[in-house]
Amino acid sequence: MFVRCAVPALFVAWGLSAQTFPPTGSIHGIVRDGATGGPLGDADIRVIHIIAAQGGTATTDSGGRYRLPKVGVGDLEVTVRADGHASASRKAHLDTNSDLALDFDLPPNPTISGHVFDEDKKPASALVWLIASAYRSGLLLRRRIGPEITDGNGHFSFDSDLEAGRSYYVLAERPPTTNRAAPNSKPSEEREDVEESTYYGDVNSFRDATPITLRPGQR
Repeated sequence: MFVRCAVPALFVAWGLSAQTFPPTGSIHGIVRDGATGGPLGDADIRVIHIIAAQGGTATTDSGGRYRLPKVGVGDLEVTVRADGHASASRKAHLDTNSDLALDFDLPPNPTISGHVFDEDKKPASALVWLIASAYRSGLLLRRRIGPEITDGNGHFSFDSDLEAGRSYYVLAERPPTTNRAAPNSKPSEEREDVEESTYYGDVNSFRDATPITLRPGQR
């Protein structure tokens, strides 16, 4: 005897859900030296999504080229930094599946340099400071940069920590000596004159000094 049993077919339904990803685009470009036009390698690129506060980073190659794939679309801010150059930022809008080109020309950091001479117009050994002043919360704040020591020709140079558009005062001082005699150790007719600190403009007070205001890339 044969017994046939009807076994109902069993079906297993797997739930499939479509995974969605936010729309993206890409950004590419070239970073160049604003003075020479040459490419800037190893420049840092940072992209920030203005609303989501998210983004990405990249570094330029030896040809100054960079590429940022899969960047979230919308309003962005792109910032570029390179050693020895002023940073730059640009705002842009990135559309879905678009490839946005953004090139940057970075001006070299501004430089302040010069010479220090004594009263006989000979190169002087000196400590040279820069004094940056700015108002914050209604108060005038002063910040010293340096010092730089003059070389055998009395030359000095500042090529970092300078900002275009800011005013700087230059102060030159004699290096301190360890064997300076006490003020009354000699008769008055034998005492040497003590040199005062001198600001740019050949004056001895900060109030009368002439500030130097830098432009981008100025040297």
